Amino acid sequence: MNQVKVNEAQSSPSLRNAAAMGAPSHAEIAVRAYQLWLEQGRPPGSADRNWLEAEHELRVAAKSLSLIANVHERAGSVQN
Repeated sequence: MNQVKVNEAQSSPSLRNAAAMGAPSHAEIAVRAYQLWLEQGRPPGSADRNWLEAEHELRVAAKSLSLIANVHERAGSVQN
């Protein structure tokens, strides 16, 4: 994941929630899929693609933020 995606994950409430809870909820995926649809200009017939993309983004963000938290946690335990 590039730095832009990490920053986006940290700033987006739905992505932050997914990271905090582990796997994204149905509602979080729905919100992100809707955001994607709006960003794309509301194209017809894109619901399945947007759903899969939203689910993927949220899972990747959750995993990335979990890894970052683990690194920070380990760094803190090394400093103590």
